Parts: sequence; C-alpha cells; structure tokens
Amino acid sequence: MPVQLSLESATYAKKTSLKEINYLVIDVQATGASPRNAHLFECAYQVFKFSEDESYSSKKEKVPSLTLDAKVCFIQLPPGVRLSRVVSKLTGIKTKQLQKAKKPSLLAQELWSMIEMIYQEIQDGQPWAFLAHVARYERSFIRALCLAHLPKSLKLSEAQIRFDTLPWLCTHAMSTRLYPSLPRRSLNAMNAYFGGAEIKLKRAASHLEASHLIWRSIHEILDAKGISDWGKLLEFLAQGVKRGAFKPSLPAKVRLEAPSLPGVYKFYDQRSTVVYVGRARNLNQRINQHFRGKKGHDERHLELLGVTHHVDWQVCASVLEAKHLENRAIKEISPRYNRALTLQDKPFYVDTLSFSLVDDCPNSVEQNEENSVLSLHPTIDNQGRYLGPWIDKRLIERIMSFRAIILGDFSSIHQQYWPDQDLDHWRSNRTLVIDQLKQANQEPFPVVWADRHQDYNSILNYLNWGYQLEKKNLVYSEKQKGSADSKALITENIVSKQDNKKIIRICESLMIQFWQTWRAAQLQNLFMQGEIIWLADTGKSQKVWRHLILNYGESSQYISQAPKTQNRFELLTYLSNCKFLCKRIDRLNYDQSRLTYLSLLSLSREGIVSYYRQSSQDPWFELDLLPKVI
Repeated sequence: MPVQLSLESATYAKKTSLKEINYLVIDVQATGASPRNAHLFECAYQVFKFSEDESYSSKKEKVPSLTLDAKVCFIQLPPGVRLSRVVSKLTGIKTKQLQKAKKPSLLAQELWSMIEMIYQEIQDGQPWAFLAHVARYERSFIRALCLAHLPKSLKLSEAQIRFDTLPWLCTHAMSTRLYPSLPRRSLNAMNAYFGGAEIKLKRAASHLEASHLIWRSIHEILDAKGISDWGKLLEFLAQGVKRGAFKPSLPAKVRLEAPSLPGVYKFYDQRSTVVYVGRARNLNQRINQHFRGKKGHDERHLELLGVTHHVDWQVCASVLEAKHLENRAIKEISPRYNRALTLQDKPFYVDTLSFSLVDDCPNSVEQNEENSVLSLHPTIDNQGRYLGPWIDKRLIERIMSFRAIILGDFSSIHQQYWPDQDLDHWRSNRTLVIDQLKQANQEPFPVVWADRHQDYNSILNYLNWGYQLEKKNLVYSEKQKGSADSKALITENIVSKQDNKKIIRICESLMIQFWQTWRAAQLQNLFMQGEIIWLADTGKSQKVWRHLILNYGESSQYISQAPKTQNRFELLTYLSNCKFLCKRIDRLNYDQSRLTYLSLLSLSREGIVSYYRQSSQDPWFELDLLPKVI
C-alpha cells in the first residue's frame, strides 16, 4: 500500500506541506518475506526533516536534512534458526555474527520510545510519517515486533492504536506512478537511476541511505509537478498505475549508428557516469542486442537498461585487442553493472615448503637501480619453491585440506567440496589415496625440479599425479576417437569407476584441476611479454594475420602472411625449462595475459596455428597450446 492508514490513523490537513512533516526512514532485513514465517536479523532507522539551507536562504527553499545519526543493529534469531546460504551471500552476514546481537525485546523497547515520542508530537500538531521503499514489507515486520513486545504501560488494543496512528509512505509506489515505463523500480534500480552509490550487499544501513536519496529525489520531482502538500500526495497515490511499454532513454538512432566492427562500448547514465563497459565482435549487433526484448534478461540487466542514457564506442583492429581494452577500462573505471574482470585481488603464490600463501616470491625479482628495470636472479633455493601466480584461493584451500587429510587430520572433511562420507570411510579411503599418489609419482614427471622433492605428500607431487591422470585421459581419448560416446567414456576413465571409491574419484578430479590450473598459469606468464602473430577476427567475413607486441598499449599491425618457421613450441619442453621464479604482477596484467592465452588456446582447438617470439631478435615459434602425450 502506498500509504498505510487505519481508521485511527493521523489525519493531516490537506494543505500540510510535505516540507513540514518529520520523517522516520526505516529499513529491515529478514529471513523471508512475511513475519508469519520469517525473522528480523537487522534494522536501521533515522529521522530527517526539511530545514532551511543557508545557501538557499534568499530563495527560502528547503532541503532534506538528517537530524540524528542512523541507528543500526543486528537482531538475535530465535534458538535453532539459522541464516540460509542465499541470505548470507546476499547480505554478507553469517549466523555467528548474530549470536551476540541485540535481543528483539530491546529493539522493540527502542522503537516504542520513538513511537511514543512521535505519537505525542502528532497530538501536539507536528505531523510525522514513516518512510520506506517498500512500506508494506517494513511495516509488517516492525508492527509484528512491536506488538510481540508491548510496553508495560500499554494494553494490546492501545498499542495497536498507537502504531496504526502512524502513516507510512512508500517510495516504490511513488516511483511506479512517476516512471511507469522503467523496467524495474526496486530500491537498487531507483538508487542507481538517481545516481546513488552502488549497493553491493543487502544491508540495512546502505538501504537506509538509498531510501533517503530516493525520497529526496522524488520530492523534488513531485514539487516540480505541483504536488507539494499532503492532500495532493494522497490524490497522486490514489491514482491507478498505468504500466507503459519500456522506452529506452538511449535513442535507437544513436544505437544504430554503431559500426559492425570489433570494439569496446560504454553505457552512461544521465549524469554522464560510465555504468557499463562491454566489448563485441560486432558493435552494432551487440549494443542493440541489449535493448531487444526483456525476456531472458536478469534483474541487474533490466536495471542497466533503465539508467542508460548515452553510449559511445571505440573501434579495435581485432577482437583480442577489444578484450584487452575492455579489461583496462573496467579496471580503471569500475562500472557498477560490470561483473566480469572487476576483481582487483592481487594474484598470489604458494610456498611449496611451508604450504603458505605469499603475495610475492622473496628474492626472485629485484630492482636494478642503475637501469631502473626488473632483473631476474635465479637461485637454487628458490627455483621451484614458489608456484604461481594463482587467483583461485578455493582451489588452494582444497589442496591444503587434501594435504591435511593425507597427514591424518580429518577436521576439514565436512567442508562443502568433499563428499558426505563418515569418518571411518575417510580413514579407509585415505590409505587407498596414499597408494595411488605414491604409484603416480613413480612415473617420470617432465618438470625438472620434481626429483628434488622425495616426499610423496609434496605439493609438487600433487602436480605430477594430476599430469599422469591427464596423460591417461589423452591416451584413452586417442583410442576412443570416432566413438559417439567418447567424451563420456573419457570422463569415466580418468577417475575410479567404483561407486564405493567416491572419495578417490573426487581426489583425482582435484589433482587434474590443480595440474591444469598451474599449467595455464605458466602459459599465461609466457604472454606477459613478447610478440604474437595470429589469425585475427576483425568482425568481417574474412580473418587476417595480425602482429601484436604484448606491451598492452599498442595496436596490432596487419601482415600479408604468416612467418615461415620450422620451430615448434613444445608445451612440456617449455614447462621443464621454466625457472619458475615469480614476477610481481598486478590483476590488470594477469587478466591481460589470461585473455591472450585463452584466445590463442581457442585457435589451437580450431586447428589454427599462431606464432610467438620473446623479442624481435628471437626466431618465431609455431604455437600449439593443446596438451599432448610425449
């Protein structure tokens, strides 16, 4: 309901100015949609009113002003009630954080103090209103809480009158009537529409701030429409909602001017702030695809359409260069509606001796003060000790847990990534896992530093196990070529087939993932520098050869033909000759090299040859990045 009123609700004179009313803006977070089967776990509220601003004193205009600090608190859940995984993910709150939270009765006592004060001021002629974006939701939970914990001085019937006297204003109802053609009018959508800060988690404090911004913006619009008093507001909210077809603020004429070439495009809101960065093989097709129909679009994308007012683009010579440019733009701007390539976590390394995570490899990269360049100093102590760079901490967490289990520590077997098996089953399977690990490491490993780690429980031997499993997979793949069910057979072959060896099956899959992730990281390191020639997708019907120096700043150059060379890049030879010394690398360059690697890997899968050389003085090598059996 736009305004919640009962028979006993306060009735203000129709000419009461909206600027004369005091507002209590409120937001709650709960485990569900209704107080009948859900519980509050966070609440925030704040009083504000319109006051004269000195900068506008000559015009006698008024602007909203907060009159006290926001009150924000966690609320204890009833015994046995836990936050679901979905709720924890959306809010960032864990059940443990609520164990020492405020009791519901204490929060109700605070709210009753506010209600009594507001009720008394209403009786004295000062109008008040509660304010929330979805008033029906907040009101239902606050009412249930307050009536469940009554003050000693009030009976239930008196408490109901006290509470129901307060009118509630709903900014969602106002948004629906002001903007009937917007795809979404949720709190996040309207907050973005009015230029509010991005809300990453569903928390009461950030929602409180957004609700205040939305009401302030809506009030200005209502005032411009002549809706400046209580009576006109009620008439406005009593009107029916006429939902109109979505009309993008971005004119179709502008979108259709985009060229049918590779490039990067940016969406801007009405304040000329970049809200989304994308790249495309065909700019015209991709930009207009955003606005074709609403079916299949998620909530976030529909919000994006509502706030987009302008677009511009930059044409690139190839799709790969568009990927590089998009990555740099997202890292620099951090648009609110981008998800991919937004992470800024620094890549890390694993110390194979201490099984710890480090940001940099000590003593592996030093600054040459004379030449102001980075110089590598290989040392026997560090060679092979630090593995990386990595970004998937969950994978490393699973590896650490696996190592602990091998050592006899079963404290982590109840983690989500392990199969649900009892302790006796884990103990019996542990011996089988150790036997398979030892057996795999009797096979030669092409990486030169593995023979210096004799402990079968070494992290380097985990890589060897993963390599041996992948090698069996490749051999089996060759034998099964031409079979319609080859993929399914391959998947079964790389792991134990018996259902009672589920633990071994999971461990083998983990080792394969560990090996493949590490191998990809080393290949990404290759493309941190050097030059490549590849058959580039230019967005037209014909692909062309292009030459790119991998300093991630210059454009590629067209070449008429591929280089003639007899040199071939051998994957395992490259891995065995690597010094495995870590370079200090930020997330931008990590993602740039990853995008290059994945693009060239895709060409290898299509059977298209690419070329690489480390510098202009070195010969070209044919790249084949697919794993092969040696």
